[in-house]
Amino acid sequence: MVALLMDFNRLGAMVAHLHRAFGIFLLAWLLGGCREKPAGDADTSTRKAPRFEPFKYGESPFLAALVRRGELPSVEERLPEAPMMVQPVEKVGTYGGTWHMALVGDADHNLLTRTIGYEQLLRWDSQWNRVIPNLAESLETNASQTEFTFHLRKGLRWSDGKPFSADDILFWYEHVLCSPGLAPTASHWWSADGRRVVVEKIDALTVKFRFSATQSLFLLRMASPDGEEPTAYPAHYLSRFHPAFNYRAQAEARAAGFDRWESWFLSKAGQSFGSPSRWLNAALPRLTAWIPQTGYEGRSKVIAVRNPFYWKVDTAGSQLPYIDQVEFTQCQSESEVIALAVGGKLDMQDRHLDQAAALPAIQAAAQQGVIRTFKTIPSSCNVAACFLNLTHTNAFKRALFQQLSFRKALSLSLDRERIIREVYGGAGRPFQVGPRPESPYFHNRLGNQYTQQDLKTAEREFRGAGLTAVGPDGWRRDARGDVVRFELSLSDFHASVIRTAGLLAEDWRAQGIDCQLRVLPVAQFARCLKMNQHDAALMPGEGGLDFLTEPVHILPLSSLSAFGIGWAGAEVDPENPLPPKVRLQLELFAAVQRSSDRRQTLELVRQILEIAANQFYAIGVALPRDGCGVISPHLRNVPEIMPGSWTFPHPAPLNPCQFYFEPANGGARAEGGNSGREGGG
Repeated sequence: MVALLMDFNRLGAMVAHLHRAFGIFLLAWLLGGCREKPAGDADTSTRKAPRFEPFKYGESPFLAALVRRGELPSVEERLPEAPMMVQPVEKVGTYGGTWHMALVGDADHNLLTRTIGYEQLLRWDSQWNRVIPNLAESLETNASQTEFTFHLRKGLRWSDGKPFSADDILFWYEHVLCSPGLAPTASHWWSADGRRVVVEKIDALTVKFRFSATQSLFLLRMASPDGEEPTAYPAHYLSRFHPAFNYRAQAEARAAGFDRWESWFLSKAGQSFGSPSRWLNAALPRLTAWIPQTGYEGRSKVIAVRNPFYWKVDTAGSQLPYIDQVEFTQCQSESEVIALAVGGKLDMQDRHLDQAAALPAIQAAAQQGVIRTFKTIPSSCNVAACFLNLTHTNAFKRALFQQLSFRKALSLSLDRERIIREVYGGAGRPFQVGPRPESPYFHNRLGNQYTQQDLKTAEREFRGAGLTAVGPDGWRRDARGDVVRFELSLSDFHASVIRTAGLLAEDWRAQGIDCQLRVLPVAQFARCLKMNQHDAALMPGEGGLDFLTEPVHILPLSSLSAFGIGWAGAEVDPENPLPPKVRLQLELFAAVQRSSDRRQTLELVRQILEIAANQFYAIGVALPRDGCGVISPHLRNVPEIMPGSWTFPHPAPLNPCQFYFEPANGGARAEGGNSGREGGG
């Protein structure tokens, strides 16, 4: 691939921090809008993982004992022919220990993805610089970027020891993605020009993904957490729950208490990527470094133990991971997580700690030596983005929300400086929803318009939207004489977003708009959006740096496009047709997906964002400040600065399998292996 050039002057201090942390952390792929090089160049159209030179493999003493007792095959039999070699951040580690973290509630599954997940065909390298092979040993693309051929590592095994092969990927494609009962609405990036991808098995270790048109963003998405899907369905385990392989599947599903075989199947495989249900079944074979021993549901702890068939090794030839197990304590609030962090009870975590109120306690604990800290550089565009539902099922509310004057008035009514001061400790600056200033896609007008409180102009815009002045009762009224009111829906996941919502509603009520908060459990909030049952929604704004892979807050592409859920579906609603400007944006984005030219891509994105600036779909609050996480004083191989992103689902791309604890008297060394290099790397 050819990464687009970056404007280092605009990256400024942020990239300076990143360079100090990573050495070569250029962000060139996302910040530049990476593109596969036209495959007329044979040197770059084929991408291979480095070949692994033979070692005498080492392994955990615990696993070595199982081998001696005849309860486990030798490490040579468990590893693939060409294991993936991981370069430790500091040095080769020692085995042992438990990595402690904390979840909040029963829908905090993304923490699991970020730590014990993210093993798929491709991944980001640890510097967020390029996409590299992972489960795939190599990759080939054609000149038109319509065909992507993946060659799997020979000898890969699921966590139960069964072989992983092209048949597993074909099972996902034919019996999950193409099954209306299991994947009724496949993600837009599995198609091109409205036609679904075709996946073909070439041989036992080779699969080809073929699109009907250029998909220049495909590899980026395959390296994001979304790319887990093709490798998440072990055919040998899941086939018994599918009628294509078990003619009694429907009867057995009913006997198990399910109305439909699809529900039975999904109870074993998980609903889809991004759902907590993916982590409920501890019996599901996986390809990850640690495998859950308990499902993520109704328990005080979730425990994952080392996978004896994990397929990565360190530079000394020792099988990873170093850490024996991972333990997640299930908390009920972020304040509980903060208390665990400052008490030294969490070994490495930043999730739920990004609150201004928590920073003094975290800094004090660090000064006392209880913990160390690390910094995350945010890729999100906003601490809280408000989306009025422009496709509301209520025609009157839809008509009001679609008025640009109304949205401008709401934005101009906000005292963002107060919100930044009271909720975010004064860190950040007013900003709307769009690419961050560090991004080459930054659009100044989109990011900065209507961010200063201006009540006089807001009054003029409210009147332009057909609303009355504020009456004696303190409320504005619409043309029907009704008080103007709407519910602002949000999840109970982020305490800072809830506090922000309260101040938004306070400012709007002061201007005669009756805004009521509707705080929902995470799963219920997700269903509310998916079913288009919200007046307005509030959530952190995504796509600040990685717009090409996270455009959902600018374009109606998924249930996260809360401003236009009704425009995101495949079916056309005659009551709510796609506006010409939105249609044009989607056409431009389709052209982005087909583009291999840097300048053309920049121009296409500029046009998309220009329309977004004119339409003003979303109301933002502020740019996020740098995040903060905690590390145990004894945990090693953890960088002190890392990106904070979902596309780069930190810390997973840093290979947590190479994190290790350094006890005062030394840890357990590998049995076998190249022990002379144990302290090197």
